[in-house]
Amino acid sequence: MVYAALAFDSRGGAMRSAHLGKLLVACLLGMALLAGCAPHRISPGEGFVQVPGGRVWWHIIGHGSRTPLLVLHGGPGASSLYLKPLEALADERPVVFYDQLGGGQSGRPDDNTLWTTERFVAELARVRQALGLTKVHLYGHSWGTIVASEYMLTR
Repeated sequence: MVYAALAFDSRGGAMRSAHLGKLLVACLLGMALLAGCAPHRISPGEGFVQVPGGRVWWHIIGHGSRTPLLVLHGGPGASSLYLKPLEALADERPVVFYDQLGGGQSGRPDDNTLWTTERFVAELARVRQALGLTKVHLYGHSWGTIVASEYMLTR
């Protein structure tokens, strides 16, 4: 059907090549934009993301079609383990846990200059980028709320 629209004008005559080329470019651009609007499928699993200062561990539970929930634990220095009850939401959406640098299963560098709010905000941005989380709900508990709030105010 698209090919017919590209090859013929409204009167059934052949389109001039200049118009055909512009129409083809417009159609391809439109398809590319629509492809970018498709929901991003996030697969369950776990791994590490390199962030300023070391590696942070992440774990994704569930694969529902709703907007993913990205969970930020308290601390600093804690792990995301105590937020495990949020896995109950994984029947309708991916739930993404990660242990911030210095806590849980993530790296534990001894460089005191790393412990700034700005670095934790950059860490959150890097985790989102690495996992392809273009649209998320942020859930912060305690210190995680500070990081999420600063992220929303500065990014």
